[in-house]
Amino acid sequence: MDKFERSTKMNGNERIVDWCQGPGRHVQGIGPLINGFAEQLVSAGVPLTRVTMSWQTLHPQALVAAYYWDADEGSREVTVPFGADLTSAYLKSPIRPIFEGADEVRRILTGPSAQVDFPILEELKDRGIVEYLALPVRFSDGVAHAMTFSTVVAAGFSDEQVALIRSALNVFSPIAEVQAVRQIARTILETYLGQASGPKVLEGSITRGNLETIEAALWYCDLRNFTGLSQTFSSTEMIGLLNDYFGVAEAAIETHGGEILKFIGDAVLAIFPLDGEQSTTEVLQNASAAACEALASRSEIAADVPDLEVDFGVALHVGRVAYGNVGAPNRLEFTVIGPAVNLVSRIAGLCAELKVPYVASDAFVTAIDDTFRPLGTFPLKGIAQPEAVFTLAKDL
Repeated sequence: MDKFERSTKMNGNERIVDWCQGPGRHVQGIGPLINGFAEQLVSAGVPLTRVTMSWQTLHPQALVAAYYWDADEGSREVTVPFGADLTSAYLKSPIRPIFEGADEVRRILTGPSAQVDFPILEELKDRGIVEYLALPVRFSDGVAHAMTFSTVVAAGFSDEQVALIRSALNVFSPIAEVQAVRQIARTILETYLGQASGPKVLEGSITRGNLETIEAALWYCDLRNFTGLSQTFSSTEMIGLLNDYFGVAEAAIETHGGEILKFIGDAVLAIFPLDGEQSTTEVLQNASAAACEALASRSEIAADVPDLEVDFGVALHVGRVAYGNVGAPNRLEFTVIGPAVNLVSRIAGLCAELKVPYVASDAFVTAIDDTFRPLGTFPLKGIAQPEAVFTLAKDL
């Protein structure tokens, strides 16, 4: 039996199984996977209008990730933040029973047998949905995630179509789990290593000493009087203050194309790589704009603590660094090292000494189109030659 003859004789369930065990295994990402799965169900005769998958993820800001497929509007992704499990929206959601172990939530939304007992079903009914079905998607760890199926067809789903969906989920769940695990791994690595460094590690850059030489603008900032603050405020209050401060730095750095490499106590080391996509001047202007934006947001740090003024300084430099894995055999760090890193950390210390929030090296100032004023030339610990430093001509 050739491939064409076999394909014409397969029933709907066999087609879906064939897809899940073949092309579906090579789809990258949960969103595209759900799109393909929904399209396979439609091809098998299931009159789908809307499909969603909600899964309990591992993300620093999200409790649940949800993917939506709509026959007319395409697909989209949303995340549900932590604390949502305590809200009325979650407590009154048909997804909640599935997460808590229910085998199904099946509702007819129109006619004499209508049962519209969840707020979301009212919204779907207004959109013309006739029947709603939520089923568990169980991963190998036993955790139940949820998938929903809706239709506008007047007759709703037949029992045979529901049976087909259930059967299809048995072969869909293992490949969905693979994609979910991949996404969790990617999220964890990006969270702890950064959006550029994380994928490098996921792609196999995990050998100690595996370094590449890159050109980059370097950012280094630290809090003023961190030791004094630590003696004044409790550990819990200091964690809140640090989180606010790091959040301000992250928002500015990432908005302008940089990446935080590490937090060193109360300091932040970040890079803006010169990767050829932008000119050197443009990259350095982005780094400078990020510094100005972060410094302009100083008042947002620990704003709820009366009479507390939090200040920090930002130092900028540009140079060649070694970028990659450094550390012990079983505990590595993906970072940058080299004289340029030492220099930017040293000139950061001049912010407090010179009472300016922004300092830049001679190399940085020479390569950027902006107006600076000189602060002088200073010897720096561990640096062979004294370094000329500058600050922006405008006030910050």
